[in-house]
Amino acid sequence: MFFIFFSMIGIIILNWNGFEDTIECIKSLLQTDCMDFKIYLIDNFSTDGSQEKIQCFISANDLSTKISLILNNDNLGFAIGSNIGIKAALNDNCDYIWLLNNDTVVQRDTISKLITFMQNNPNVDIVTPKIVYYSQPDIIWNCGGIISRFGFRKYYYADKNTSTCPKTRFLITFVTNCASFFRANYFSKYGFLSERFFFGEEDFEMCLRNIDNKVNMYCIPESVLYHKVSSTIGKNLPYDKMLRKDFLYYLNRMVDMKLYLNNIFIFKCYFLIYKLYIKRLLKGKKYQKEHISSFLLKLKTMSLDNDNVDKAMFNYIMNDFDIEK
Repeated sequence: MFFIFFSMIGIIILNWNGFEDTIECIKSLLQTDCMDFKIYLIDNFSTDGSQEKIQCFISANDLSTKISLILNNDNLGFAIGSNIGIKAALNDNCDYIWLLNNDTVVQRDTISKLITFMQNNPNVDIVTPKIVYYSQPDIIWNCGGIISRFGFRKYYYADKNTSTCPKTRFLITFVTNCASFFRANYFSKYGFLSERFFFGEEDFEMCLRNIDNKVNMYCIPESVLYHKVSSTIGKNLPYDKMLRKDFLYYLNRMVDMKLYLNNIFIFKCYFLIYKLYIKRLLKGKKYQKEHISSFLLKLKTMSLDNDNVDKAMFNYIMNDFDIEK
């Protein structure tokens, strides 16, 4: 098959205390069959020596024209950091924008299969590859998914063997920004990532807007990406930290849905239904009954009282907020 690559791709990668993953990701990109890209590497104020190590890697490999390193003077979170990279790529007149997690690795033809589809389908604004587990490459993490106007989301083929996934591209309504590949004019038409949320939720909010705007999105399963699926907050947390992490996740979702529904009465009705779902999930995680009751009560109050979950709110919830009382 004959491929034509004369469109520039801006690849946005965020780094925060993860230079080893970031360098492995970049090395895989440099070995692809499509080199019409520039990497916009945003460091969110790492404290592990990432900035110096990445600068040394760029210098040692003569990559200063291939990688634009942007050093933030604070950890700005995913959405703000990504938007900085997106705007830099747009300023350089990139035709496509790829948001890519730093803990991913591409195949030689991952990019070429995405961009070939986009070039042949001008009505499509976003695509994603088939994302598999780095440690289990025959098991799918997700292939995009489906999202409803009422805040329910399901990944396609999650934790299934790769043999269960269709061989040809298929329509999706949800995409994770682990590896979202955009036509550049998407951002001028529909806006940037929401900066209301410091940690997570920006992809969910974006996909709700995409439903309203009838944005066409596809998974391209013949394009494969390996993801390490590591949590920035961390796994195996103590009981209280895990409870706070789950609270943060659902606070993001409830604030998002409150703003999306744009009607307090409808949102309160929505919350009455959704809290039954949350309660069931929390019981499955073996949280104590009294803590679940406090969780749901405080979730409703804070969802109604706040229109964003910014860095200050994130730090408060993860470090000082007492959900158990």
